[in-house]
Amino acid sequence: MKKLTITLIFLIFAFNSCANIQTTSYFSSSKVKLSDYTALEIHEFESAAENFPEEALTIIPNLIAEKLREKKLKFDKVSFGEIEGIDQEKTLVLLGEITKYIGGGDVNYSSGNVKFGEVDINIDIVILQKSNGRDIASGEVSSLNTASFLGGADKMYNQIADEVVKYILKNY
Repeated sequence: MKKLTITLIFLIFAFNSCANIQTTSYFSSSKVKLSDYTALEIHEFESAAENFPEEALTIIPNLIAEKLREKKLKFDKVSFGEIEGIDQEKTLVLLGEITKYIGGGDVNYSSGNVKFGEVDINIDIVILQKSNGRDIASGEVSSLNTASFLGGADKMYNQIADEVVKYILKNY
């Protein structure tokens, strides 16, 4: 029994160490400083991808809003959802669309390797001026979890939100 327990612990450790979440992003350079605006309105994401977990359409934008509020930027208000009472000329809107989702339930054969449990997500992000819809910035965030059978959705969502926050902080 002791050998079985040690073997199980070893296998769990080995699988966890193989689990790897890689998140990257690319954003166009913004000619406008985001600090020129006083509010950031973050909307529920949309999905063009089949089978994307519906709850993530609100979880990710909520995480972005929470992380930005923690940073105490000079935005008077950062909100998940509609902002009232602030001039629309001074309000930005962040939108996201999931353009690619490959779920972790499939077994795939690629480049001579058997892959199972991979989750791959691409999200297009755009930041618009609320009053006229002018494109202020846009980009893409990609996240790949190579061992989703071990979990990790929350970590993926956090890393995606971190990439968006990192861009906003860089251009604030």
